[in-house]
Amino acid sequence: MINPSFWEYDLLFSQTDVLIIGAGLTGLAAAITLKQQAPLLKVVVLESARLGTMATTRNAGFLCYGSPSELIADLDAYGPDHVYELLVRKSRGIERLLALGRKKDMAYHSTYGYELFDAEKPIEQVIDRMNELNIIVEAATSLTDYYKPAAASALSRWGFEGFNGAIQMTYEGQVQSAAMDYSLRLYAQNLGVHLVSGLEVTALHAAEQHWVYTTEYGDFTTRTVLLANNAFLSKLVPAFEVKPKRGQVLVTSELPHLRLHGNYHYDQGYYYFRNVGNRLLLGGARNMDMETENTDEALLNEKLQQHLADFAASRLLPGQRFTIEHRWSGIMGFTADKKPICRQLQPGLYAAAGMNGMGVAMGAALGTDIAETMLETLSPGRKRRKKG
Repeated sequence: MINPSFWEYDLLFSQTDVLIIGAGLTGLAAAITLKQQAPLLKVVVLESARLGTMATTRNAGFLCYGSPSELIADLDAYGPDHVYELLVRKSRGIERLLALGRKKDMAYHSTYGYELFDAEKPIEQVIDRMNELNIIVEAATSLTDYYKPAAASALSRWGFEGFNGAIQMTYEGQVQSAAMDYSLRLYAQNLGVHLVSGLEVTALHAAEQHWVYTTEYGDFTTRTVLLANNAFLSKLVPAFEVKPKRGQVLVTSELPHLRLHGNYHYDQGYYYFRNVGNRLLLGGARNMDMETENTDEALLNEKLQQHLADFAASRLLPGQRFTIEHRWSGIMGFTADKKPICRQLQPGLYAAAGMNGMGVAMGAALGTDIAETMLETLSPGRKRRKKG
């Protein structure tokens, strides 16, 4: 075992008020909220990854509410109240994220979103229920006529092959995920949050008036713990199940004749793609190899990577020459009821995890909400954040 120096122990491990496990979007939003409202709290954030995180810096950089076919599937499975609740979280999450950082620092762009349809995934069932969807979206987000049929000319303008219809989403957003992460880390550190990367917590247990957490440097104590480690929550608290699932992503070389612009979805959101400047980013197809992708190992699935490359060549960029310059995967966390966990689990132990593949949209809201719940105990006399 490696022993920390006195300086390291004094700064990072002694007399900690809040230990946050997970330095992604949710954990950073929680840390920022804690320090904004109670500056004297000692807040330490530990991230097991040495570079970035398993989700926040490895996603596709979409800010979205969900494609219409995805929401219809959720309506049929869980009902309108469930869909409304998640849309409210996404709306608040996007609003909170944009309030936490400057848009230019995150390379944020507002854009349209589209869902594509073909003979295998027909558009008619979505058209029939579009009014139902729009009513729920407006109630949750105040956005009117959010879903509407895209002009027929759009399909030919984009240069796609094999699609016969599209639904337009009035608003979606794009961010550069690593830039977003960096800007939030910088903001948190300027508030006095201590961030440590490459240090994993392997065990937790409650003791009198505090919690004990185990790392490769030994056991340390903290007043409270926040689990913001999304897909990896169950490793530390098995009673609360969040299942990890992997997503594959690729980015092409620069394309001088790239015609698409914005965010695109296909097959209930299992496929998603966008422009990154003049490059195509394409991810997903997890439903083509579900069993293999039910894992927490951020490795490449060669079968799916080849499938995505073929999909890009045949359906999205027909006739264009390109190479695949970047390939990676990220880990998402899913719950059985498709609702995130955002609550106190035990006295002094809290969780904000299980974003079900929508962490960029809702992560900042979950982090803020759980931080304010924690502050009811940690600092009941604080100056509360203004809503909105």
